Parts: sequence; C-alpha cells; structure tokens
Amino acid sequence: MIKGLLVALVLPLLSGISVANDDISRWDTRYEAFARSNPIGAYARAEFGYSIPLWGEYDLKKPLYGFVRPMARFQTSGLVNNAMVGLEFNPISFLSFFAAKSYMRRDLKKLDNFDCEDITCKSSDIRRNIWGFKFALKFANVFMLNRFQWHTTSVEQNQKLGFADEQGTLIGSGSKDKLFQSVHVLGYDINKTHGFGALHKRNFTKNSRQDSAMTVALYKYVYWDKSQVDWNILSGPGVFHTRQGTKHPMLFFLLQYRPQKGWTLF
Repeated sequence: MIKGLLVALVLPLLSGISVANDDISRWDTRYEAFARSNPIGAYARAEFGYSIPLWGEYDLKKPLYGFVRPMARFQTSGLVNNAMVGLEFNPISFLSFFAAKSYMRRDLKKLDNFDCEDITCKSSDIRRNIWGFKFALKFANVFMLNRFQWHTTSVEQNQKLGFADEQGTLIGSGSKDKLFQSVHVLGYDINKTHGFGALHKRNFTKNSRQDSAMTVALYKYVYWDKSQVDWNILSGPGVFHTRQGTKHPMLFFLLQYRPQKGWTLF
C-alpha cells in the first residue's frame, strides 16, 4: 500500500522536474523548529511540495487561483521519527483540503505526562491516516488561520490497553483511535516585520473520550533577506489544559524558514 501511495505522489513531483526551469516557483520548501515547555515537546521538520495549476495564475496581490499539491514531510525529535506523504487540493488559494498517510517510529521508553508501564509509548510501527481542511484570510492588517483535521492512529507493535498520542498529549484506546484537532490563529500585523495574536488548539480522541487544549498569546517576527526569503518566529506564553483537567503555564516557540514559497499562501 505504501509503495502505491508513494508512486502516486512522487510521479507528479518527478514530472514537474522537467518544467522546473520554466516555472521554478511551483516548488516550495519549508523548514520548522518547534518547542513547548509544558508538556515538554520539540521537533525539527522539513517539508517539500510542488503545485500543479488547476485554474488561474499565481499572483500574490490577487491570490485567486487553484492548484493541487503533492507533498512530503519528514519530522524528528531524536528518538521520535516520522515520515509523511500527502496530497492537497486547493479549489482556491486560501482554502485547502488535504489527505495524508504517515509512518512513525518512537523509541522513547518514557514520555512526559504518560505512564509507559500501562500504555504503549515505544513502537517501531505507528501509522496515521490524516485528512482535513484549512483556510486563511487577511483583511488589511488582520489575519486568521483555521485548521480542522482528523487522525486515525493505529499501533502495530507492543500493543497494550492504550497508547500515547503525543500530538494531543492524550491516551488512545486499545491499539487504534481517532484524534480530532482544531487550530485557530487570529492576529494583527503592526508592520511587515512585527505582529501579535493568539492561538488556540483543541485535541479530542473519539474512543477514549479524552481532550486537551492549548491557548497561547503570540508575538510574530518576520525577517526578510535580500532575496525576499522569510524567517518567521511565533513565540509567547500560554496555558495547557491537560486530559486530567489541570492547567499549567507554558512557553511556545515556532521558527519557520521558507527558502522557496511556491504557490502556497500558508
């Protein structure tokens, strides 16, 4: 199955190489570094995609066009490694429907906020089917981003009564459960470099009926170099609502570097 999915996603990418000299801007690359103080978490991520036009022409000032985007993502936290391939469908540039499949190896015997004696933490075969949609809008200096996604997670090895889902800091039921996540960002750009806003993220598992949430006050900083490549920093304090119903202060940090934007707006 994975071979068929890889072929279906990689072939459009390879076909785009032949026209890369004519339209190099269709390629996009993104690198991220994320850290959170409570519950402790961090990762480094690389993502690559290629936009296949459906209608219209790319215009950042008037982003009214549609495209399909095969993509691949690689993420690591040292002993937690994840590979994902997916496909995005943008009927219009600021609205995206997506589906993906990921494979993860987690070699940690201990995880923050989990009792790994009773549930599965370490596993060499964790699989996720992911689907959802996201959209972003901007009016003058006010911007917003919303994302809704569902993950069906299955643990194929070291099965116990439940498993750790580190994305929501929740416990999945048995060896398979579904995670719903919603992310909402609302902010204001003071100028091209500085901005501020707020982020709220909700996590909920279907079978185990657990939920958690994160609310963060954000400071946004954008650095532009001479080639108009941008570095984005989102950082600030927040509160994490655990599955046990307790609240803990936390610090949030996200660094994004996009050497090639492609046709994507976000």
